[in-house]
Order: sequence, then structure tokens, then C-alpha cells
Amino acid sequence: MNSYINTAPTPEQIEACFYCGHGWPVPEVGCNICGNGMDLPEPKGKPLVEVFDQDRQSEGENLKRIGIAETEAVDPELTLTVRRAVLKAARTHREFTADVVYDALEEAGVIGPDFRVNLIGAAFNYCAKKNLIRWTGRTASSIRKGARARLIRIWEASNGTDI
Repeated sequence: MNSYINTAPTPEQIEACFYCGHGWPVPEVGCNICGNGMDLPEPKGKPLVEVFDQDRQSEGENLKRIGIAETEAVDPELTLTVRRAVLKAARTHREFTADVVYDALEEAGVIGPDFRVNLIGAAFNYCAKKNLIRWTGRTASSIRKGARARLIRIWEASNGTDI
């Protein structure tokens, strides 16, 4: 075994390994950490960080779509009821939050012990994608007991006045 593999790098060896970023080149072995060769061509295309961020973002969007689809598939009739409540809030309030929709659903007797609160978020997402409502860019603290004063978005009808 070569004695130089576990020694500190010399100034000539300081260039980090392209593959792992931690090792340094060792003659006839490659990187002392991952073993890959050090004489690689310059990478082409986008930096890996950009590609990773795009992949991560699209993965997050895919997971969001899957989650919404699973939530809405539980009870399609309930999904429509919640969407109608969001649209009614848009017609009757200049600005509104999920708390307004939750209160309306609670008054209508829709919310019970098995109600999935994320249906409200899915309904907001659906209405926003259909350009029926839009986020104002502002948030407010939730007044709902179970929400623990977390920040929620303030929404309005897309044309600013009525649907």
C-alpha cells in the first residue's frame, strides 16, 4: 500500500476532486477519497447546483400535485363543496383568507371530525390555477384555534372585484 494516500496534501495536490470535492489527486490512484481520476475535461452545460435546484423544484411540484390529487380523490363531492366555498368567499369579500372559508364550511355543517383541512388548500390552489382568485402578496395571522396563529395568505378575486 502506498504511504502517501493518508498524508496531508502538498501545495501541488490542493486542487479538489471533481467528483467528491473533498479529496486530492494521488498518482496512479486518483482521488484519495473516492478513487476517481483527476484529469477530467471541463464540465459543459449548466452548473450542477442549478440543475439540482430545478430538479428539486420540479420534484416538489410533482409531490404537491400528487398530494392534491390524493386529497381530492377521497371525496369528490366534498372537494366541489369546498371549491364552491372558496368562490363564494371571493364573491362576497373584497379580500379573504382560508379562515373565512373554514368558518363558512363550519357554519354549513361540512366540517366534522373526519374533515381534512388540506382540502381547503387544494381548493385555493385549484381556483388560483384557473385564475379565479389570486394571492395579494400579503399574509395575516390565522385566527382559527387549530392554526395556532400561523401566517396564511390573503386572497382576492382575480379581477379585483367580482367573479
